[in-house]
Amino acid sequence: MAIVCCGLTACKNDAVRSGDATEPPSSDSSTPETQGATPSATRFPPGTVALFDIERGTGENIDLGTAALRAAWIEDGETVLILDAYTGKYLVMNLDGSVVGEVADSRYTTGYEPHAVIDVRPVRDQQWVAVADFESRRMTLVSSREWREEIVRDDAFVQGQFSPGGQWLAGSVSGIGPDGLIDEASTLVGIFAREGTCGDSRPYACLEWTLPQDTPGEQRFFAYGDAWAPDGNHILVQRRPICPEQTPGTPPIPCTPETTFEVYAWPSRDLVFSKEAGQFGEIEWAGAGQLRVDRESILSLDGTLSALPEGLRGCCVSFSPDGRYAVDSVIPGEDCSLIEVATGAVIASVPAGDGDTNDTGICQFVSWTADGSMAIATGVNTP
Repeated sequence: MAIVCCGLTACKNDAVRSGDATEPPSSDSSTPETQGATPSATRFPPGTVALFDIERGTGENIDLGTAALRAAWIEDGETVLILDAYTGKYLVMNLDGSVVGEVADSRYTTGYEPHAVIDVRPVRDQQWVAVADFESRRMTLVSSREWREEIVRDDAFVQGQFSPGGQWLAGSVSGIGPDGLIDEASTLVGIFAREGTCGDSRPYACLEWTLPQDTPGEQRFFAYGDAWAPDGNHILVQRRPICPEQTPGTPPIPCTPETTFEVYAWPSRDLVFSKEAGQFGEIEWAGAGQLRVDRESILSLDGTLSALPEGLRGCCVSFSPDGRYAVDSVIPGEDCSLIEVATGAVIASVPAGDGDTNDTGICQFVSWTADGSMAIATGVNTP
């Protein structure tokens, strides 16, 4: 799983309590809803959880009854997956703070630089949550309501990002050798189907498309962060030359490979866009059919380039699926704001609270509903 600036995965310094792995409830277990997360002995201000309603143009700080390090929609507008800083658990919660159920233990180590053993993210089909365990090298899909489990692959190490709706997985599958280590030579990078035609009944076991590797000495891989466009119709890929191996005892060979960003249409697999990173710097999705480049401009897939307003040129800007709105807090400690992209006008803001100590502001992690009508933002960091 990628470590990105803004998303469900860890940015930096997200240290929470470590603990033993907790298996998701089995299919026959009952999971009654309880009010609020179970507190630990250590308490601190919970921080801001900003909820924006785009249609109404409003923003409010909602109380989930705990300190949510990050949140992502499970059922749009109803339930969210959070990482609870008090217990170190991934929980599915209603917006009123009641707990639907526990998904997994984060198993982070304590200290300044955490080691992410467990990564959890919604599949965004309003049903499944993916639990990636980097110790057992296993990815499990857990139903967020019925608490059923499905093993994605039991013979390989899987990493990837799910398309909107969960039909496709863009990522890699690597075999595991007799020593328990990843067999890099067996790694397949491409798009896997949840229900493919390869005759394998396991979810995401069928390789539908292998990333083109037609240039010798180069590698292609999916972009870190969100590889899929919000509508699932395009996917962002990086291409980079492979540095030559260093010969022991000889002077090091300078190698600064230039990254090229490519966009492929899906499912047609047509290459529709290719630009060297040197032209624009960083490239990321800024809504369906358009990319934010070098943190300063919007580049449409038809080649149209337009400047972003000054207030949307920071690190962790999150764009709505249609690219018309964004949630941003550029200066640490300032309000978390809903902004109109075309004009830079602030539509609604939620002020920072006592627990908002994260050095990138109070809305570092943002999740949008599929239709772009609501956004939830968190950014609290434990002391």
